[in-house]
Amino acid sequence: MIGGTKVFFHPIDQSAPAKFYAVVNATGEVNQRGISQEIAERSTVTPTDSMAVVEALLTMIPKMLADGKIVRLGELGTFYTSVKSEGATSPEEFKKSHIAAAKVRFRPGKVFMRTLQAADFKRINNGTMPPEPTNGSTP
Repeated sequence: MIGGTKVFFHPIDQSAPAKFYAVVNATGEVNQRGISQEIAERSTVTPTDSMAVVEALLTMIPKMLADGKIVRLGELGTFYTSVKSEGATSPEEFKKSHIAAAKVRFRPGKVFMRTLQAADFKRINNGTMPPEPTNGSTP
């Protein structure tokens, strides 16, 4: 995994020393076609067959979540839904309009987490200080 640092200045006390925090920089992306090709190279199925399975999975997960199911994919992890809502004074007064947002959540499985924890992090910048913030003014 490729990482770098990002400097943050204290939001209130601009004279406080800056601190550097780790950030992850993506090295690229992969889509379902790329995943399907990788699956085909590691198995006995054709790229077309693996693409069909991946497409079916991508169709079924949202459908199952919308049906109120928790989707467990073994050691990969678990997809589930959550909602954010305003309160009502009684169950009878609660309406669909009280629901502000529905979200899809993912809880990674043990193998997923072990793989991520074993990732090698490498610095991609030289760690130098960026210029001081100018508070909207230009030099």
